[in-house]
Amino acid sequence: MDVKNDCNLNTRNSQTKDVIGTSLVVNESSNSPSSFQRCKLISPFCRNNNDMMADNDYVDYTHERIDLDDALEQIFLSVIMIGSRLGAAYYNSATSIIYMIPDVIETQDLLFLHNLLSQVKPCLIVTSSKQKESFIDFLKNKQDHSNEEKFKLEILPSNFFAFESCKRRILAINGLSGLSSSSDDDQRIIYFSSILSFDNTSMVSATGSLLKYLDQSRNGIELEVGVQTPILFLKTVTISNLILIEDHVFSALQIFHKELHPSVYKSGSCAKEGLSLFGIMNRTKSQQGSALLRDWFLQPSNDISLIQNRLKAVAFFFNSRNVEIVVALQDALKNTKNILRILSKMKTTSISLNDWQTLYKTLFNAVCIADICKQLPQDIGVVNKICETFTDKLLHIANLMKQIIDFEESLYVNHFVVKEGVDSQLDEKKRTFDGIPYLMTQVAHKELNRLTESITKCSVTYLPQLGYLLNIPLTDEMKLSRNYEIDENLEFKFATDESVYYKSSGTEELDLKVGDIQCEIRDHETTIMHRLQDVILEHTGTLINVVEVSAELDCILALTSAAKEFNFVCPEIANDEENVTDIKGGRHPLQEMCVNQFVVNDTKISQSEGKMIILTGPNASGKSVYMKQVGIIVYLVHIGSFVPADSALISIKDGIYTRIHSQESVSIPLSTFMIDLNQISVAVNRATQKSLVIIDEFGKGTASFRRELQYPVISATPFFKNYLLV
Repeated sequence: MDVKNDCNLNTRNSQTKDVIGTSLVVNESSNSPSSFQRCKLISPFCRNNNDMMADNDYVDYTHERIDLDDALEQIFLSVIMIGSRLGAAYYNSATSIIYMIPDVIETQDLLFLHNLLSQVKPCLIVTSSKQKESFIDFLKNKQDHSNEEKFKLEILPSNFFAFESCKRRILAINGLSGLSSSSDDDQRIIYFSSILSFDNTSMVSATGSLLKYLDQSRNGIELEVGVQTPILFLKTVTISNLILIEDHVFSALQIFHKELHPSVYKSGSCAKEGLSLFGIMNRTKSQQGSALLRDWFLQPSNDISLIQNRLKAVAFFFNSRNVEIVVALQDALKNTKNILRILSKMKTTSISLNDWQTLYKTLFNAVCIADICKQLPQDIGVVNKICETFTDKLLHIANLMKQIIDFEESLYVNHFVVKEGVDSQLDEKKRTFDGIPYLMTQVAHKELNRLTESITKCSVTYLPQLGYLLNIPLTDEMKLSRNYEIDENLEFKFATDESVYYKSSGTEELDLKVGDIQCEIRDHETTIMHRLQDVILEHTGTLINVVEVSAELDCILALTSAAKEFNFVCPEIANDEENVTDIKGGRHPLQEMCVNQFVVNDTKISQSEGKMIILTGPNASGKSVYMKQVGIIVYLVHIGSFVPADSALISIKDGIYTRIHSQESVSIPLSTFMIDLNQISVAVNRATQKSLVIIDEFGKGTASFRRELQYPVISATPFFKNYLLV
């Protein structure tokens, strides 16, 4: 939409001139010689300058707000096994971060790879064509039999994974925080060696191949030709401290439950979390907090230090004396957004006004969170992280944005506006622009006095690219004759249904004196905006840490809120030597929401009490609910949460295995009994002395028409050191 600054003159003999906004109307038929009426006011600042606006058009400053957090997240995973060493790297398109997984010694049944796929849930996997056949078959089997959305498997030539080439690709990455584009080879080696170890040959090969694949394919990334895939940060993560949980365990214990949209047209894309453990405990206030909490639920840890730190933080905020602190922190977290996508856009293009608002609001609330946490005990892990991460750099960036950006005016005109006093040259241009209506009025007076008596009204209009034009209303004679030549000193430009536009000596003088001042102002403000973006990008590492730590705080407060609402208690972590599961007054958090009265149950599994519990009883007596509640309580301990019980003493496990539900699917060409056997086989082969195994009516899916096989098969085996069996 083009912007027009009209100075309309409706009388030839008016002696009094007055400018109202950018328009002047003097009515010739008015009783007063100087009677004025206000015309529509069109802002001289507008984002779009492509279409001409008719005289009776109005500028609508409302604009659609797009939440970047709703953008689709895609995970691209590169994985390779050299010898017995497995290395991997994956790129998150929503955050523009590459996560690298150091080399691990893989088992024959590819346990680490299985766990990695379960935790990361990629949409695409790339690997080398020279991998062992068993490795490729494993990935293809996962692809064919996945109950989740299937990933795409790309088998690339082996030269994609050549170590030296991959190392060079990593060293060639530009735009990372703390790395200058002018850095020489030695400086780059020092910089990247501080982030990753090049001794992890499999990890380096996976990372380099991922970089090459992203640059060549641009899957899910819309960029101009010649622009590299945006990479904000390289981060090393580990999967060594995660307990092993099969996908079907999450379903069996109802950790997650996807509820499809009732409409058949939206059932494939508009799923939401149904009645599940994650659903009732997700009290996060931010999108990044919710995503991190889901990761915690997908990746239960056996790191005692990590678990105890989370429990200590939840216990602190659980205290009734800290209610106001929790409320204040959650209010601030509501207004924090995942700004990583904004930072990614900054590297390749300008960001929108909505992005600037989101960034400023997030930084402002992060500063508020830091101020609150500075008053809290520093021995709380997440509090200490906030005080170390939310430094004065954060306040500096927020203040810089506040001093430069005029958010009120920017909202009104829908583009980036710089405050007065930031740049003297820009201020001078704006003052010149503010004086344009007066100059346009003077030109309109002169031109009207010079024209014939038949012309009673004219105005001066500014159109970007065309400059200043004389606007004369279309007369009946012009409409009939289509002859627009009314004066030899006027150069006809174009006509609309209502007006004819000309170039005159007065408008040409305005072009020379003032020029395209509006575009100059916009260009000047854009230059300042780009410089501000460069300053912000210098602190990318700090801003990434702010997002991650604020998400962690959000998760801790969410676990606290759930613990208060559902009357959870803090569990005790037993020593490894004890290997005990002692639960008093245990409850099933989902089941007790569905019944009026829930009967609590105790559980004791230890060296002295025995490591096997066999439950018998009639149907609907609560056997399955009891087993699931034990599994849920043990599971919650490993994410650092309070548990639904009167008390709990739990030793750290290395895996949770179940045979509760048969995951039947048309994509799995196996009978129900064979699926059950596979689940039992996994438990037999992988369970250790520190595992929890839960089996519910194994064999009930076999030959139900035969009388002698209608009852559950109950058996014992020395492989199971610590399990429940029904």
